[in-house]
Amino acid sequence: MDNSFSASEILFFDSVEGQDAYQFHPLHKEFVEKYSHLWDKVVVYDAISV
Repeated sequence: MDNSFSASEILFFDSVEGQDAYQFHPLHKEFVEKYSHLWDKVVVYDAISV
């Protein structure tokens, strides 16, 4: 169990294309560029419905 985090965010996407649109959107890229100095690492857990 990973308990090294102090914040989390859960996002749901209807498709891989929707997730890609989020990842590569100019506002998302601007946020990462502007605020990435505030975190040491980012951990992403992917899950799919079965």
